[in-house]
Amino acid sequence: MKRAKIAVLGASPRFHNLLERFLTKVCRVRVVGAEQAEVCIIDLDGYGASGLLAAERQRRPRRPLILLSLREVEAEDGIWLKKPLQSRELAQALERILGRQERPAPQRLGVGDRPPESRPVSRRADTKADEVAFYDPKDYLQELLATAYRQALTTEMILRIDLGWKPIVIYPRQRLVWVDADERKLRSFCRLPLRHIVRLTEEDGLQTVIQPDPEAGLREPPPSCQRMDALLWKVAWWNSAGRLPKFIAPDRPVQLKRWPNLTRYWHPPQALPIAALLYRRPMTPLATARVLRLPVRDVSGFVSAASALRLLCFPKECAVGPDPVTESPAVSERQGLFRRIMRRLRGG
Repeated sequence: MKRAKIAVLGASPRFHNLLERFLTKVCRVRVVGAEQAEVCIIDLDGYGASGLLAAERQRRPRRPLILLSLREVEAEDGIWLKKPLQSRELAQALERILGRQERPAPQRLGVGDRPPESRPVSRRADTKADEVAFYDPKDYLQELLATAYRQALTTEMILRIDLGWKPIVIYPRQRLVWVDADERKLRSFCRLPLRHIVRLTEEDGLQTVIQPDPEAGLREPPPSCQRMDALLWKVAWWNSAGRLPKFIAPDRPVQLKRWPNLTRYWHPPQALPIAALLYRRPMTPLATARVLRLPVRDVSGFVSAASALRLLCFPKECAVGPDPVTESPAVSERQGLFRRIMRRLRGG
């Protein structure tokens, strides 16, 4: 996104400061006055916002608008976003508007002119290793969640993650986790690196904290709890955003050690054929995309989620024990009892 000029009108001082931080630090645009702006964001729920909108349409009828409101409004000259505002939706709206402005006008050909040669469109199967994007799981909720899981399972203590966003409470004995947010908010949150979340909070010095939550142990886990492995799976997929973890090479074969529990995990339709192929034999992410005729970003999302749950291995490394997050206590106890019975029958 280019360094565009954006004006924010009608917002309260607190909301204006929050939007300005997001626009400058995440979207990489400049927040300026109404006279210099290329795009105008208007909070229609603010005092006198209707007058601002009418004046804006009269003075600059061709300037694109992004309208924020709790109620749906007609926005033929712009884009309406429903409040509470989602950061991803705002970023996408800016990309649409600015991309539309940057699009070159079509050229008219005169008589005898030859049309310009079109560039060959690369097929999905032609994706190269240098075209694959990467990300660091440590920059996102994925690694923080996995770290908190390990601490909770080791200490058997109920832990709470405070991010300055929504609380996340981990119940290790039940293998459950509670997030005070719906699916849509969680997915939007996963798109941003943690350092941006800290910057968007009111306290710039806020630090991410994993700490015991003794009060949560005095009551039953909320009914809206999710399985620990199921939450980490989808968080890793969303953190990936079509990228591979930086420690996985796109041209290095990987294989599934165990079949993921796709009946309980969130997943898009293409996850099933990817799992079937990687469970059957080792294959590189690039080759998997070519064989299944899928975008490599779809394979990258699956690889990221499987890697977060330690379901992936590299050739000659597949004989690895179960991961404590995906292995329930009941299954482990039954297997231990079965082994003891077999040793006793064998005279061991």
